[in-house]
Amino acid sequence: MKRITLIIFALSLTLIAAAQNSPQPRQPQFDPHKFQQIVEERLTRAANLTPEERSAFFNIYNELRNKQRDMGRQIQQLKKNSENKEPDQIINKINTIKINMAKLEAEYYKRMLKAIPPEKVLKVMKAEDEVYRSMVQRRNDEQTHRHDRGKGPRPKRPQGAGRSPVRGEH
Repeated sequence: MKRITLIIFALSLTLIAAAQNSPQPRQPQFDPHKFQQIVEERLTRAANLTPEERSAFFNIYNELRNKQRDMGRQIQQLKKNSENKEPDQIINKINTIKINMAKLEAEYYKRMLKAIPPEKVLKVMKAEDEVYRSMVQRRNDEQTHRHDRGKGPRPKRPQGAGRSPVRGEH
């Protein structure tokens, strides 16, 4: 009996070790074209855009997003190359870019309102928030699943747990 238990235990350890050494499934590469297609489909559905409205709207929308992405890259570049430079100047440049981004967005929303009815622009805005929120949530869930593989669900921590007390409180 002891011998059988020992054999089962040894086999279990071998299987566990083999499972841990097996290559992890590779995370799929981000495909910006597929991402854009998914976003367009979901926004089109949410706002019930006709094919003509879709074409007119997404020409404007994609142009705006490309310009915003470029401005975002400029901000990241400023932050990245901030070593040995005047922080005040960098902060002012970043704020200027953000202000210009807001102005750009306002300008493009005016163009969108000429392309499709205001009700549909609002529906697109709401749907866009939901699309990005759900994609971030799904990515977070995938990362949690990958890290917790085989460990079961991660218990929720009570609010405030694990935080160090504020200095001066006793």
